[in-house]
Amino acid sequence: VDRAFLQLVTNQQTIQPIVYDSAALPYTNTAYNPNQQIGLYLATTTTQSLNNLFLQVASSLLRISQ
Repeated sequence: VDRAFLQLVTNQQTIQPIVYDSAALPYTNTAYNPNQQIGLYLATTTTQSLNNLFLQVASSLLRISQ
């Protein structure tokens, strides 16, 4: 899935570049709506960070399910 699309869906203020492209710059999300909640958009380049991201998502799901 396209990284910009995921950031649009989660209502991020800026679209961050792909984590593998250090020369790319973030840009303003023209679809950003300040009246809506900002969701989670998580990206990583390492397996350790991926594990931490899964734990963060699991924690958020557990919190909202209670």
